Amino acid sequence: MKFRSILAASMAVLIVLSASAALADTVAPSGLTGVIPLLPPGITEAELIQKQGRASVEDSEEGAVASGVASVAIDASQVELILQDLRNNPQNYPFTYNDILLVSRLIYAEGDAQSDESFRAMASVVYNRYRSKRYPNTIEKIVFQKNQFTVVDDEKFLTDIPTASAFGAAIDVFINGNATLPETVLYFRSERDNKKWGSREYYDTIGGNMYYS
Repeated sequence: MKFRSILAASMAVLIVLSASAALADTVAPSGLTGVIPLLPPGITEAELIQKQGRASVEDSEEGAVASGVASVAIDASQVELILQDLRNNPQNYPFTYNDILLVSRLIYAEGDAQSDESFRAMASVVYNRYRSKRYPNTIEKIVFQKNQFTVVDDEKFLTDIPTASAFGAAIDVFINGNATLPETVLYFRSERDNKKWGSREYYDTIGGNMYYS
């Protein structure tokens, strides 16, 4: 798979970076659309992670076993390191810093108190849509596609800061390639809604959402 070779290169970069005494906070890479704000002015990735009440995603392996997909546990320090490297070396990754930030914001907005397994499932739906020919070919267009994810219409969507758990889930799915749902699963809705959803085929309930293909 093309993402695996890119992942190998990116992990080599991370090993080098982890040996450094400190990592500089840099400007986001050029070429971004400007539609999606990055971190608030003066906030570094380290400060962002420290601000979160849930500062680790160590449960990611447990959730992956439940879903039948091998995953990589990503703790808060790794999240910080990868976010910084995404900004410094975007050429080493299949997705941009802005992509990961946007996915993290989406899944956080959809369920800020949900489990790591639930975050990864929601991220997997976005990932599956990116791989599908039925949806737009950029993460930004997928997330903001009309009548798809209603949370993006909330004025807080572009200002809320996701938790480390949300960032970790987005990184695990999009950078490590650890989607936890089959490629055909492209939809989810709250478990409070009717289980029958038009012609869509029910797949599973994870966290507070029902998933469909």
